[in-house]
Amino acid sequence: MTLRSAPQIGLRHPCGPVALASLALRSVGSVATRDQTLPLAHGQAFAREIRDARLVVLDSMGHLPTPAQWDVVSALVASHVASATASPG
Repeated sequence: MTLRSAPQIGLRHPCGPVALASLALRSVGSVATRDQTLPLAHGQAFAREIRDARLVVLDSMGHLPTPAQWDVVSALVASHVASATASPG
């Protein structure tokens, strides 16, 4: 799957096709259970295509977190960065 050739989930990339399976980097994606813009299927598609990607499902969150939910998203990003810098690969 490439970003430009994935019309079934509406993905486009301004720099041209990007083969997600060719990415060799640690990846974490998040999808929210109440997101009406990017449904769970989008996150699952990315997680399937990117080798060793981790998908985190955020319960009771919409497309954008509310200020009360910022800590959850911040902790997710901080955890991912810490794990990537602790053991590069």
